[in-house]
Amino acid sequence: MPKVGGSPQRGIVPLRPQKEGQAEASGLSEPSFDFALIQIIDCVVKPLNRTWQFDNLSSPYWRFYHMAQEGASVIHLSREIPLETGCYYLIPPSTDFSTGRKNDQEQLYIHFVAGNFYDSYQPGIYKIPAFPEGDSALRDIRRKCAGRGSAQSRELILCTMLLAYALSRLPEKEARMQTFDRRILDAIGFLRKNLAFPISVSMLANSQKMSRTAFIRAFKKETGSTPHDFFRSYKIERARHLLEFTDLTIDNIAAKVGYEDRFHFSRIFKKQWGVAPAECRKAFREGKRLSSDFRLL
Repeated sequence: MPKVGGSPQRGIVPLRPQKEGQAEASGLSEPSFDFALIQIIDCVVKPLNRTWQFDNLSSPYWRFYHMAQEGASVIHLSREIPLETGCYYLIPPSTDFSTGRKNDQEQLYIHFVAGNFYDSYQPGIYKIPAFPEGDSALRDIRRKCAGRGSAQSRELILCTMLLAYALSRLPEKEARMQTFDRRILDAIGFLRKNLAFPISVSMLANSQKMSRTAFIRAFKKETGSTPHDFFRSYKIERARHLLEFTDLTIDNIAAKVGYEDRFHFSRIFKKQWGVAPAECRKAFREGKRLSSDFRLL
């Protein structure tokens, strides 16, 4: 790992401000304060069948649901909430809920990161009445995804527009209004974008012009966790999502979240979730609840 100000290794851009007009090709994203930037993880149109019976779906990202027919529901805090066709549903990070359905139907779901302001929303199921711009975007997304399920680059633009409209209709009173340290938000945004890279605490501290000790103290004050623990937990949360919603091999998933050694990755995963990666994938696809009591940092 290069020191800040030194000669970077190939594929890594140093975390220092670049001069105007300067650009370096790199696989590593420059840190930026993306306070409300929507980052789509996936957008899928798929039929719902008897397998849509899940418990403990708490996750580190937002979910957007829209149903083409009546009959599906979610359960939150022991209350069953029907998913109406004339509404959109937004579910913030760390919301613990279950799913169910009474008949086969089509669902459009989007998993996404919405930025630190929106991540401050209270856990819950937010019902957003449909609006013309959203319905227009949904029709286009469904039409373009027909036959292949997942959205591609052009549809992702429509997804972003749809989410921006929906998020703007959330009640502000439900946000846990806090004063965040911009330096820590910048560091967290950088970490989230670069899961596959070995980012050191010293590198992050230098990027914010802070000593390592001061950075760790400020980070823990904002998040309740050390940078190392926070980053490791976020990587493993992302790995669980990839296990549950993709067919990537465990080796590929380990690499995507920064672990070159699959066996080391499996040990860390089991320590956090209580099961090995393969067991986690199998349990999810069989609709079984994991025994671990997960809470997002």
